[in-house]
Amino acid sequence: MARRRRQDSLLGGALKNNWQYAALVAIFALIGGRILVPAFAGTAGMFAPFFVSLTSIANWVALAFGTIALFKLIAAALRGAEGITGTPRTPARTMRTTPARREYSPPRSPAPPPRQEAPQSPQDRPQAQSQTQAQLQAPAAPAEKPTAWSLEVLQNIEWRLFEELCAAYYREKGIRCDTTALGPDGGIDIRLYQDEAEPTRTTAIVQCKATRIAGIKPMRELLGVMAHEKLEKGFFMTSGEFTDDSKAFGQQNRVVPIDGKLLLTLIQRLPADAQARLLALGTRGAWNIPSCPECGRKMIRKDPVGKKPFWSCKLGPCKGRLNMRYERF
Repeated sequence: MARRRRQDSLLGGALKNNWQYAALVAIFALIGGRILVPAFAGTAGMFAPFFVSLTSIANWVALAFGTIALFKLIAAALRGAEGITGTPRTPARTMRTTPARREYSPPRSPAPPPRQEAPQSPQDRPQAQSQTQAQLQAPAAPAEKPTAWSLEVLQNIEWRLFEELCAAYYREKGIRCDTTALGPDGGIDIRLYQDEAEPTRTTAIVQCKATRIAGIKPMRELLGVMAHEKLEKGFFMTSGEFTDDSKAFGQQNRVVPIDGKLLLTLIQRLPADAQARLLALGTRGAWNIPSCPECGRKMIRKDPVGKKPFWSCKLGPCKGRLNMRYERF
């Protein structure tokens, strides 16, 4: 194996390097086969046939590497990139040519100087900077308190209040439930307890998404959590709409899809006082401004130049960020 690697390395080096490498290998092989090996063969005795075979091998090696060196030398000469010494040639100096004669054209009138705006005074600069910063970090104004339920009201509720609204709906229906704490929820926003024999056993889980379009990816994640916890049923509630594939996936895998229109219908079927309680809960405070998923504070909207707007946390050390669909990025 070592001998095979040595031959491969010599042949590879001859093919990769310039012609001098292959020429040196050919010279050494020729000297070894014509001078050194015969000298040892005369005193080898019974090993003389072995040295004779080495002489033949050395001759073939010298012929092979000499041929490689010859071809590489010819190629370098034809290419003009390398000379016999292997150093690159300096490019030939180009002769200056007389520029072509131009036809006379009347001189153009000079362009007017660019318009210069009056420089701002030092007193005006802080005001302009504060206006720019206010545009980039201006929080969205809280919407007015609605007096009745509508699909527009439901779709404008921020994500955290939407989760609380969904949990409050189940309580109004007489179903015991609790919500997960702030932070990563592991695909579970609400746990439902409907087994009277085992009050602490989770019977179903609910995932809530305050978004315009709910795709199939979060639906599959919810099914994975159901399989992990060995649950037979799950609910996926959104204030927007489901795609056709996500709706079909949920119906085939024991995940009940509840979109904004259906949720609004379910709320409007409740008694008037229950509807009023849910409306007061879902629209309290700055109800249309999202909460930070990291610290829970209300976020501010940023509109950077040339980029998409997003929600950012007010607190400096906090890195909470959401896109305009209340999704982390």
